[in-house]
Amino acid sequence: MIKTITAVCALFICLSHGLRAQDLIASLCSRTYRIDGGTVLAFTAKDVEVRTRGAGGAETASKLPIALSVKERSLYMRTSGDLRIPGADLPAGRYLAVFGGGTLLLYSGDGREPSLIASDDGLKPETGYSPGTASSALKEDGREYSAERLHELVVGFPWAEGVTGPGIGQSVALGVYGSQLVPKSIKLFIVNGFVSYDRPELFRKNNRVKVLEVFEGNVKIAEIELADSTELQTFDLSITGWEEVRFVIKDVFRGERFDDTCLTMLHPMVTSESFEGLPSGPNE
Repeated sequence: MIKTITAVCALFICLSHGLRAQDLIASLCSRTYRIDGGTVLAFTAKDVEVRTRGAGGAETASKLPIALSVKERSLYMRTSGDLRIPGADLPAGRYLAVFGGGTLLLYSGDGREPSLIASDDGLKPETGYSPGTASSALKEDGREYSAERLHELVVGFPWAEGVTGPGIGQSVALGVYGSQLVPKSIKLFIVNGFVSYDRPELFRKNNRVKVLEVFEGNVKIAEIELADSTELQTFDLSITGWEEVRFVIKDVFRGERFDDTCLTMLHPMVTSESFEGLPSGPNE
């Protein structure tokens, strides 16, 4: 039986049905986010409160004024001063917020690692997978939209399939790093479409993925239904761990201008809890 998986995210209804910008802002402000060392961030529409617990257990709190705004379907945060906290150092400026499923990523530009990674449980994403290999990739204006950076936590460098039409049947595969430890489950972080710090309009102009078929080796193990949004969507996937995992485009949300289907992020998160035993081979 093939399992159908839907997104673990708070913004599905908000962004799929085009509700008001303040609903998107309210979603960010509806929960707290934790950074390494016990620092907690709590957002309102006008400030971010930073709560830090010292070595003696005493908690200190400070607030930094911010301005939240929505452009296209993307949420931006502008800070009026430097945000200096354990585990992050954010100069005053404008940041793109990509969030969902209890995780928040802040970006200061395209192609850069997140300036801040925070989650409601304090864990940071880690991957045990090699870069993606795709069945095709769009080449345009001297740039190839390959899957090389699809497994990284970056925006502005999506994979775009390279065939005529919306790319139904095109795929991208991720391989497990060689290890004695084999993951039995992974948590997928997916950012749909073309998400860009500088050009947020590219999300609606290009196709986004509606349904992904998931294969382990030649065996179909799941279908993933994605939200039509810029949010960070999370999915739990059970695997055997020995075969590469391949994601095939089954259906798309159509773009307003281009017939290229894009994915910005496909990041398999593997933690110590994902592993079982020390098998020596797939037949053991």
